[in-house]
Order: sequence, then C-alpha cells, then structure tokens
Amino acid sequence: MNRAVELLSEAEKQKPGKGSRGKELRDLGDHPEGARVKIMSGRYGDYIKWNKTNVTIPKNLKVENITLDQAIELISTKRKK
Repeated sequence: MNRAVELLSEAEKQKPGKGSRGKELRDLGDHPEGARVKIMSGRYGDYIKWNKTNVTIPKNLKVENITLDQAIELISTKRKK
C-alpha cells in the first residue's frame, strides 16, 4: 500500500499542470526599456519573454543563435500589432 502511494505521488509530480510555467533556456540580457529578455521553453515550443510579452520564435531562427538585438526586434514587431 505504501509503495502504491509513492508511485501515485511521483506520477502526479511529473504531470504538467495548469500552473506549470516554461523553463528558462537562455537569458539574453536587459531590454532598453527595462526588464530581462529571456528565451523560454513552453508547451507549444520555444519563445521569447519580456515583461508580459511572449513572442513565438520563427522556425528559421535557432534558439542558440538568437541575439539580444534580434529578440528586441521581434518584440517590437509584436508590440506594433
């Protein structure tokens, strides 16, 4: 019985829940308007996060090669929409 309880609690910990957040992959640095620009890994793929703005990374860009300037450009494009 104790072993069953252990297995169930381990399985529960591994489930992605509603409150689960993306995992940080890289920290690109500070945005000129303040706050950090980060690359996160989420449920639907990798994205750029700055303040409350989330930007999907285009398929033609690789996460390892994205610079702070590219991320700022993608963020400003998203903010204009």
